[in-house]
Amino acid sequence: MKKIILSILTLFSIGIGGAHAEPPVKLVTAWGEGSIPHAVLTNLSEFDSSSFSKNVDILGNCATVANYLQNTNEPTLTILEAFYLNDEDPCNIQNEENFVSLTGIAYWHFCRKPSDTDGIEEIQGDVRVGYFNGPIFRIPLESILSGMGSSGRAVPYSSAPGYKAALESGEIDYVFTTLDEPNMDCVLTTNPNSDIEHKVSDYYDGFFSNARYSLAILGVNVDNEKIKNAFIESVDPAVSNLFVDGLAKNYDLESVKALSVEEQFEFTNNYVEEINKVLIQEE
Repeated sequence: MKKIILSILTLFSIGIGGAHAEPPVKLVTAWGEGSIPHAVLTNLSEFDSSSFSKNVDILGNCATVANYLQNTNEPTLTILEAFYLNDEDPCNIQNEENFVSLTGIAYWHFCRKPSDTDGIEEIQGDVRVGYFNGPIFRIPLESILSGMGSSGRAVPYSSAPGYKAALESGEIDYVFTTLDEPNMDCVLTTNPNSDIEHKVSDYYDGFFSNARYSLAILGVNVDNEKIKNAFIESVDPAVSNLFVDGLAKNYDLESVKALSVEEQFEFTNNYVEEINKVLIQEE
């Protein structure tokens, strides 16, 4: 009888131990400290250190991250740009199976060095606007300037530090950014609900008058719904200031929370289709 009881207790202990032995979700990113992806993943880890790894592994670039996710058997999360243009790009691994959630919606601002001149008149004239033109996704700046009737020029840069330095040197007049840049005056925005006085939609109502940007949380070997709920809980203002006055303060999280995962995924695909239409017309 004692042996039977001991055997039952042993099996029970193994069952309990097995339930707690589930490995934590590994967190990987292409960006380091100071980036929104790193901050969101770190926030998840600090929110629930038993479910998520305590460290965020920085793998160097998006292609390395994408390759890692495609070949790992471990539960793993990453954050990559949501609006990819090229299906063949090695960084583009976003699909219905691994799509967990958008991190929020960020809008674009036209920002300059502080000045007493009328920014709107400048933007509608022969202005030079710097923006990041990465190989993976496309910002529809040319369409926005054209839609506003501006004769301005979109000046592409390979990095955000590049266009910031160009603004300081006078090479360009404005930067097109999703961030509230320190020591800059943002005079026009694609966000219809922004505190910035002038909205692009005041001047034209084309598709890109409310142009947006977002990052996507992607996961493999995880419960997507559980991860999405953990993300929402981890960034609640009662828990974290990340989306209040932290790095992600310019991301509208409420608009994402109002959409189902399916609706979010459809939104990203529709947005990319519209941008690709512009690219085809320009060829």
